[in-house]
Order: sequence, then C-alpha cells, then structure tokens
Amino acid sequence: MQFTPVAMFPVFLSVLQVARAEAPGEVSQLEASVRAIIHEHCGSCHDGALSSAKPAALKVFDLREADWTSRMSDDQLTQVVGRVKGKELPAKQQAQVAQLMKQKREERATRKYPRRRAQGSRIRSRI
Repeated sequence: MQFTPVAMFPVFLSVLQVARAEAPGEVSQLEASVRAIIHEHCGSCHDGALSSAKPAALKVFDLREADWTSRMSDDQLTQVVGRVKGKELPAKQQAQVAQLMKQKREERATRKYPRRRAQGSRIRSRI
C-alpha cells in the first residue's frame, strides 16, 4: 500500500502537535518567565500568600495556583496585556506576556471547538 504525500499530511501534523506538546504539569520557559514578571509587578495583590493580597484580585487569579490563568476569562487574559503595558516594562517582557496570553486563548479555543469530522466523510462499504 502506498501513501501519497497529501494523504500523509494530517498524520504529519498530528506528530508535530504531539512533539510540540509539553508533558502534563510541565511549565514552559515562557510561562515561567511571565509568572516571574507578573509576580514582580502584580503579586502584591494577586499572591494570596502575601498580606497585601486583595480579595477581588484573587478572584481573578492567584499566583499560588500552578495554572494561575485557568480561572481567567479570555477577556481577562487580554486585559493582562494592557495592564502590563501600563507598568512600563521593557518591550521584551511585554511581548512575552502578550505571547503567553495569546497562547492560552488559542489553547482554550482548541479545547472548546475540537475538530469534527465533516458530515458524510465516513467510509461506507458497499458489499
């Protein structure tokens, strides 16, 4: 049985996605960097371990949580980027925050709307 390059393309994409995925619980370098940036500039309100933490801020996110962005809406993820710009951070740090927030929104979109098989694409046998 021969496979055409076009037929193998979906398999190739799947392999790339698996290779790119991180192990469960593994934190990317980008995420670790952004957490440090957010902790430095927002931790006084968003770190529940600190006496300066604000209850309203902790409802949005708490840096004590491993996945501190998990309770945030897509709009809140976008707002983080704007708030960081107001902190006058170096452009590289602003870009890192923007990149992670975009990545989080894209991951959520993928989970919310998994790819579905097109109707009628099921192989039918005519025996």
